[in-house]
Amino acid sequence: MQKALFEKGSFQLKLTTEEVPIDLQRLIDSTVLGTKGLIYRHGRVEDRLKFMHHPYHLSLYRGEKMLGNLSLAHYDTKMSFGMANAYYIRYFAFDKIFKTSSQEKKKRSSDNVFRRIIANIMTRHPSEHGINYNETTEAPAYHYAYIEPDNMRSLHHAMGFDFQTSRRFETIPFSRLKPKKTVDFEEVIDEKDRSEVKELLSQFYSGHNGVHFEYLFHHDNYFVVRDDDGKIIAGCQVNDCMFHVENVGSPMFQAITRGLKITGLDKAVLDIENLRFLSFDHVYTTPGNEKFLIRLMESLLAKFKLKFSLLWFDSEDPTLKMLVNSGKLGWVSKVYKASPNNIVTHSITLDEEQKKALTERPWFIATFDMT
Repeated sequence: MQKALFEKGSFQLKLTTEEVPIDLQRLIDSTVLGTKGLIYRHGRVEDRLKFMHHPYHLSLYRGEKMLGNLSLAHYDTKMSFGMANAYYIRYFAFDKIFKTSSQEKKKRSSDNVFRRIIANIMTRHPSEHGINYNETTEAPAYHYAYIEPDNMRSLHHAMGFDFQTSRRFETIPFSRLKPKKTVDFEEVIDEKDRSEVKELLSQFYSGHNGVHFEYLFHHDNYFVVRDDDGKIIAGCQVNDCMFHVENVGSPMFQAITRGLKITGLDKAVLDIENLRFLSFDHVYTTPGNEKFLIRLMESLLAKFKLKFSLLWFDSEDPTLKMLVNSGKLGWVSKVYKASPNNIVTHSITLDEEQKKALTERPWFIATFDMT
């Protein structure tokens, strides 16, 4: 469904749900992300847009051309204080026209209108605009985003109000030059097995905030390792991802990748410019069997014929600490050290105790949202 929220001259602001607005992929494909760290453009955009859960696309048009867009994904998240409506800022992009000096006046006019309306919309449920997914609007609600510390000012300027830094998160690379299958694993297809996995994950992440499993089993890509008694001892979701990288952000790693390209080894070792990789999501392991999670991840690199993967965790997530302390993350982790980034939140209807609760537990991060 689509609804016009504002019209002035040739400019129009539309709110779209359930379907992907025409021209949105073009806008996202051309948007460069990052500042001092990793600088890149998203790949696999069509897949991510197609499967985005409960999307709200707020799009600015001049005539038929999309000039700017804010996309929110709605999740029912499990929090320490109960269930809540969470609106994740998935995409925020402007057309290149806003970067040309000849359009500065139009930029200021339309950009300011866009920001004012965003600020108005973000103070309440997106569902209040007449098209929605029948959310329970009486439940606590908040917005959230993942962002570099250096981009906080830009986010505040773009949205017209302040987000608060609630938590920090880290990017973890996992790599193998010659990945091999080091453990037997199976794909989770049967509904009975899927119910078992959901129950295990609910217990595993019971101490986290922001928990949702909307992308679990995406493309039937959840894999598990079982012990001799058939008990699941390790598991993870696999997402096939692509970044078009302009700068990796690490001087040492940048020098290595430049050397690989000069020698023609980049395609064989790691093609950074068109970086195809796996992201591991919804990871699970039982105490004492952590080594099987690492073996599973290497085996999945071998299955998908790739050498590199990424994981994202809250800085205080026990699984993050386990993986880092294992010393088994591979060669990329030794030359690339990503700086922690911010998990930022903005209350729609949270009370003071609920706002405080956002800061007190590790945050669950779905890597589908990061890629």
